[in-house]
Amino acid sequence: MSAHYSQPLVAYSVDHGELLEIPLPLAELRKQDRVGFAWFSDTVIVYAKTDDDIACRNVLEAVGWLLFATMCTRTRIRAGIAYGKFFVDPANEIHIGSALVEAYELEQAQQWSGAALTVNAARRIPKRNTSGERYQWWVCDYPIPLKPDSDVENSGYAVDWTQAIHEKMELLWSLKQPEPSPEDYRERKSVCEKWNNTVKFHREVCTSCFPSNKERDPLKVL
Repeated sequence: MSAHYSQPLVAYSVDHGELLEIPLPLAELRKQDRVGFAWFSDTVIVYAKTDDDIACRNVLEAVGWLLFATMCTRTRIRAGIAYGKFFVDPANEIHIGSALVEAYELEQAQQWSGAALTVNAARRIPKRNTSGERYQWWVCDYPIPLKPDSDVENSGYAVDWTQAIHEKMELLWSLKQPEPSPEDYRERKSVCEKWNNTVKFHREVCTSCFPSNKERDPLKVL
């Protein structure tokens, strides 16, 4: 995802305001206090500025909104959410630490457009006891689809981007056809599998588009 296209989407995912067409300077985007972020080629890094619950929740919410904002566009993103050692020096664009490596490895291992948490990140989230906690943390139990050759541990915890406010959305393969064609499966099998897994998550988790899903998780809806 190019920085030119992702900057308006990241700004939207942080404050949920108007989606700007002109990218803001990185310094302007960093003035908000909710999350920190940086760009490396086609990679966007979103991180918590402190280790308190609100800061961690802000990261999950921002990633959830970013996923939601791209679902009906030509841009598809994956994200790995890690918890651990991470050092950042925004002024000098320095970002290092084991958490960054773990997040990258998990992102690469996923076979969909979505976001999964590492085992340590999943442990960082308090056990759910009320629907309010479920809604605030933007996560859900889900069997994360991983590539066959992946050796990362599956936490079974995903960012629930379907919690973004919406009435109805339909995930289409393209503007010309709703699903991949047999030729698409022959020529782009991996891409088709990622699309199918994304649609499956939406169909099985979203309560706005599929109200019957409310019965599957009594802690999901306020």
